[in-house]
Amino acid sequence: MKSKVAKNIALALSSLLIAFTIFGKLARSPQVVEQMGPLRLEEELYLLAAIEIVALALYIFPQTINIGFFLLTAYYGGAIAVNLNEPVNTVPAIVFLILIWIATFIRKPALFTAGRSNGTSA
Repeated sequence: MKSKVAKNIALALSSLLIAFTIFGKLARSPQVVEQMGPLRLEEELYLLAAIEIVALALYIFPQTINIGFFLLTAYYGGAIAVNLNEPVNTVPAIVFLILIWIATFIRKPALFTAGRSNGTSA
């Protein structure tokens, strides 16, 4: 029972966090537009939001969590890489990525242990 509650909380928190960034882009909030200015991405907000929507939709469902997790990791990893080249704060993208990894570990720990041997030889 506790495990299911923890998984649901992890899913809710990570989904809300990502949804928050999606809505900021779709609403073209002044903070988001200002932050994207130095990156020359203010005209691409709808495209970036669409990418996040697809990745989040895949991440929410247990059948597609793997691909959703890898897409979100690639998206936020790319955000970190782009932010490192410009005078933009990279901390939010790093925090989002860490939280997504923690939530995914809570929801599906097998994703992080795939391919490891269990101490027996094949």
